[in-house]
Amino acid sequence: MTFGNTVAIPVRFRPIAEQVYSGYIVFTSNSVTSPDTVVLSGIGYFFDDAPDTPLPLAFELKPLYPNPFNGAVNISFSLPKASDVSLNVYDVLGRQVSTMINGTMNAGLHTAQWNCAECAAGIYLFKLEAAGQTFVQKAAYVK
Repeated sequence: MTFGNTVAIPVRFRPIAEQVYSGYIVFTSNSVTSPDTVVLSGIGYFFDDAPDTPLPLAFELKPLYPNPFNGAVNISFSLPKASDVSLNVYDVLGRQVSTMINGTMNAGLHTAQWNCAECAAGIYLFKLEAAGQTFVQKAAYVK
C-alpha cells in the first residue's frame, strides 16, 4: 500500500442562483478508513461564462450592451487569472447605486446583468476593479 499520493479531481458545478452552496463528496476505496467524506462549500455566482474556451490573456472590460438600455444592461469582462473583483454602479453625482460583485472570481469570461427598474433615467458609471487595474464605462438608462 502506498501513502502520500495526491489525486486531483476537478469539481465543477453550475449554480442556479447567486447564494452560498454547501455539499459533500464521498470517496469509496479499499482503505480501512473508507468511505472518506470531503465537505465542499462556497459562494455560487450565476454568470454566463464559457468554461471550455481558452483563458483570456488580459484583464478587460468589454463594451456595455445594450447601450443605451431600458431595463437591463450586460457587463462582460475577462480575467486572465483568479482575482478579487469589485463591480460597482454609480450615478453621475458619484453616489454608489449598487454593488454587483465583491469577491474572488475564477479566470475566464464573465457576464453580469444589472437591472434597475426603480432607478431614475440617466447616465450610470460602471466601475470594475481587479488585478490592480480599474476600468470605468458609462451607460445611458432610458425609460
